[in-house]
Amino acid sequence: MKRKIVPGMTKKLPTKPELSREDKSKYRRWTEFEDSVMRDMYPTTPNWILAIMFDRSKQKVTRRALRLGLKKNLKNTPSHRGVV
Repeated sequence: MKRKIVPGMTKKLPTKPELSREDKSKYRRWTEFEDSVMRDMYPTTPNWILAIMFDRSKQKVTRRALRLGLKKNLKNTPSHRGVV
């Protein structure tokens, strides 16, 4: 992948390092239990709470929900009921 070099810039930009098979295995996979909890709780639970529960980032929770085909039910979330 070629990168544009800004005029006057002498250094090349760093590239993203490729992960070896051993490095990839260090990432935690989602379990069946976590998926079942996501299916039950995702529609009505804020993502920041799920992120704390699963010890993952909010972005990871959102991506997993998309992969599982889950959507939020905004009418039943605490912030829409005035419970914040």
